[in-house]
Amino acid sequence: MNDHSDTAKFAVDFVILPPDDVMDIAISLNRRTCKESHIALDRQKCFPHISLLMGCLGADHLKEAELMLNSIVSQRKAMTLNVTHIRTVESSMGDIITLDIDPHNDLQLMHESMVKAMGLMLSKDATEADVFDPHTNASTLGWINGFIPDSCFENFWPHITVGYAKENIAAENVEPFTFTASRVAMCHIGNYCTCKKIFSEALLAK
Repeated sequence: MNDHSDTAKFAVDFVILPPDDVMDIAISLNRRTCKESHIALDRQKCFPHISLLMGCLGADHLKEAELMLNSIVSQRKAMTLNVTHIRTVESSMGDIITLDIDPHNDLQLMHESMVKAMGLMLSKDATEADVFDPHTNASTLGWINGFIPDSCFENFWPHITVGYAKENIAAENVEPFTFTASRVAMCHIGNYCTCKKIFSEALLAK
């Protein structure tokens, strides 16, 4: 993990942090169905989240990014988001379980605003040294560096990653539910694109 020297870089994720009760749903599902050795969600050091934008940010741009985040958030109100279903997605590392979020126009606009405002500030050259965890798999770096070219605008997929499924785990369902999204944060990315540390946070207006 890098320090805060002028030449340091950080793999960052701009995210929505759901309220505690929604975090608890994701954490409980993670405990029941997912490999703890891969992703072990909790409220303190591995936050359930909805990714809006990922990339690599120089330490000398952290303050600028924080100010830009605050500016974007100050212009928007809290959103009612809908969790529609559990999805299982195949990957090279195994099946990933997610809680999918129904597309929401305000959420899409916030994502696009962040990409337009901060996309040029973010590089696509994250290395293991830029990630919070000392040992990071190649897939994590691929997701971070590929987010802007592959997962933005029409390819934006709002979801909460629950974790990597255990072997032969029984399928689970979740009843659709809504929650109010008001916390937006810039986080240091850990292995498997987890959110391990909050650099800055802002609140959407009520």
